[in-house]
Amino acid sequence: MDKKLFFMLLLLLGAVACSKNPRTNVLHSLSESQTNESDIRICTDSIIDLATDRQEECKTIRIPHKDRESCLDTIVSSYTFVPLQTKENCVVGQIEKIIVCPNCFCILDRDNRNVFLFELDGTFRCKLGEKGHGPGEHLDAWNIAYDNEKKEIILLDLEGRKLMHYDLDGKLQHVESIYYLFTALEYQKDNMILYTGTSYNDFSDILDLSQLVIADRKQVPRAVGFRTFEKARNEFSFSSRMQKVGDEVIYDDMLSDTLWSITGKRKYPLVAISFDKSSRFTKEDKQHISDRIFHDRENRFGSINNWRISSNYISLLVRTPDSGRRLFNVLYSRKSGKCRVFGNNIGQKRLGDYLMSAAFDGVYDSNSFIRIVEPMDIMRYKENKRLNIELDQKEQEMLESLTLEDNPVLMIARLTDF
Repeated sequence: MDKKLFFMLLLLLGAVACSKNPRTNVLHSLSESQTNESDIRICTDSIIDLATDRQEECKTIRIPHKDRESCLDTIVSSYTFVPLQTKENCVVGQIEKIIVCPNCFCILDRDNRNVFLFELDGTFRCKLGEKGHGPGEHLDAWNIAYDNEKKEIILLDLEGRKLMHYDLDGKLQHVESIYYLFTALEYQKDNMILYTGTSYNDFSDILDLSQLVIADRKQVPRAVGFRTFEKARNEFSFSSRMQKVGDEVIYDDMLSDTLWSITGKRKYPLVAISFDKSSRFTKEDKQHISDRIFHDRENRFGSINNWRISSNYISLLVRTPDSGRRLFNVLYSRKSGKCRVFGNNIGQKRLGDYLMSAAFDGVYDSNSFIRIVEPMDIMRYKENKRLNIELDQKEQEMLESLTLEDNPVLMIARLTDF
């Protein structure tokens, strides 16, 4: 055989053999300060796409075209107010996220980039770490999560490219680097559910353009899901959100108007949200989604501006074209499948009725949601004698003691059973 032909054949066989080898990436620590971490080697053979199950079980929440007058007596059975203690070392700015941990509230203050722990009665417990470049300090408290298995609160320092693990007394347990970019996280037994969204992880073609990554507790990816497109990432600035409910992690895929339950390496559609008989977004829309297209569909059909979910209820903050700029809340019972709507409230008698807007800011338990109320919004009812407000003793004491400089008050609204 001719030598030249022989070597060409060898090269061709080598190329074929290489094409059959799984593609690999080596992920390095993104934190310059963490040099004791080992690299993560991943390949296509070790990562699967999230499998879809139980599609036939998906329920549909039909959004009404407009809000209607509602009496909160038929929706909220009781209110509890928890004023957050105000001290020099725990001045809270804008509360971005609230997690109810065992016997405490964990609060992410986005304005001051701090995380505070308060007892369930509002007494200040501690702050998680300090801002700075030193050991045990963080540059940016971007997000928080609670790990039920290890009883730890995890602070995501996105600017510092690290995760900081604290116990419930605020003591730092350990610090780990992150190996790819994500902006939200939840822990689920042996897994981490990581929202990568539209982050640029282009140093790893296996992970890049996947909005969710399911990893083990060392951040080694096991599965990916909800793939997006390069053009959409460049032209679409909206983000989805996740929330942990018991053993479930719920993720909203805005372009399919569906809330998904993530467990292990599988997902299933929990509820579909219907604004009309047709879908808001076509397949072509999803491939070429941009801010302009998204706003156009919102103006035509409506939008979900926020959502919260407990084991018993789903709360959707809705705006529809027929409601103008008004927001209203669609409450869906996961037990009965019934819906109730509030936002245009009538017949207020209780202090909480006057303070209840359509939005919820957190979940307290299976039947109760949390609203964040600024002291100024409560104090204006102190001098208003024309309002016939039914106050209990604790509410009267709160009204007397509140000042404009105090921290926000958490209002816990317990829903009726419907």
